Amino acid sequence: FNLDIAMVITGQWPCYVDTARDHGVRLMVATLVPISLLFVVLLAYWFMTLWKSMIARLPERELKRFRNGAANICLSIGLLLLFLVYPSVSKLVFQTFVCSELENGETYLRVDPQISCDSEDYRRMRIFAFVMMILFPLLVPVVFAVPLFWYRRTLRALPPHRGHLPWAAMRPHMRGMAFLFSMYSPRA
Repeated sequence: FNLDIAMVITGQWPCYVDTARDHGVRLMVATLVPISLLFVVLLAYWFMTLWKSMIARLPERELKRFRNGAANICLSIGLLLLFLVYPSVSKLVFQTFVCSELENGETYLRVDPQISCDSEDYRRMRIFAFVMMILFPLLVPVVFAVPLFWYRRTLRALPPHRGHLPWAAMRPHMRGMAFLFSMYSPRA
């Protein structure tokens, strides 16, 4: 399953029907919306912890527990968002680099033949796509691997299971990212 944010956003309003087919618009929407949503999640964490520390005036021990819980929730939301958009965004980014040459020597973007691969607009789109290629297809798998690496000893110590790992076997701070490892069993 993947979530094509560009189709969801550009396909819902009639005034965007023509631009929904424009690869440049779809590329920008599909990459910038998830990044913006991740910043919203980060801001939500910051505001929650700021509110709890300044307004609620919690004792330090409860504040630390709250911060850990809020961080786990925000991390879970961010990882799930990246998990959902990763396939469609990666596909769009890589489609930016595939051009087809016609018999007369002109080259056009295969996914959007209205865009000439020799144009200045395409060159700018390629630079943007290259930056997004570093962020999405290359960096997102690293983002998924870091928590798995961080908790590798805990994951190896989990009891053998078939199918989904029972919630009771997981530590509370790991439940939000369970979709990354719940089907894995180190001892089959």
